[in-house]
Amino acid sequence: HATIANNENGITNFNDTSTAGNAAIANDGGTTNFNNASTAGAATITNDLVGLTNFNNTSTAGTSAITNSNGGLTDFFAASTAGSARITNNSGGQTEFNNTSAAGNATINNNNGTTLFSNTSTAGNAAITNNSSGETAFVDTSTAANSTITNNNGGVTIFFGSSTAGNSAAVPQAVARSARASVRTSRDI
Repeated sequence: HATIANNENGITNFNDTSTAGNAAIANDGGTTNFNNASTAGAATITNDLVGLTNFNNTSTAGTSAITNSNGGLTDFFAASTAGSARITNNSGGQTEFNNTSAAGNATINNNNGTTLFSNTSTAGNAAITNNSSGETAFVDTSTAANSTITNNNGGVTIFFGSSTAGNSAAVPQAVARSARASVRTSRDI
């Protein structure tokens, strides 16, 4: 498999229907962009030291494994989706869903990291776990939809503005400012 290193402002672009396949991509201060209908495939992507991965338009994270640490960031824009990716946000790492993007069926772990849903984005059917001060926030008119959110050891889920918990049933230990939430804490398991 290919190995791609984007260091200090280095950039790799995947356009149209291209795929990263099984590549190992390291963004250490650099950027990887997936544009149009491109896919991360089954790639392993690491965003560290403010490294960045962007999914634009109808691109997808596929079944990739993405790790964001030390200010590393993964952004989803327009109608892009996380697909069935495994996303881990460690120590200041962050994932953002913007516009009409969706978390799809992704598995997202926030270990002192953050996941943000804004605009009309949706958590879809994602499984999201907030550990050790990890956080998931919903703002604007975003929705938790049919996702399952678990808060452990100081993890928190927050709803702001007109965001909703979607089709979920309960709000234990969540900070909810609107609607209902399907949020489980370690005490519920």
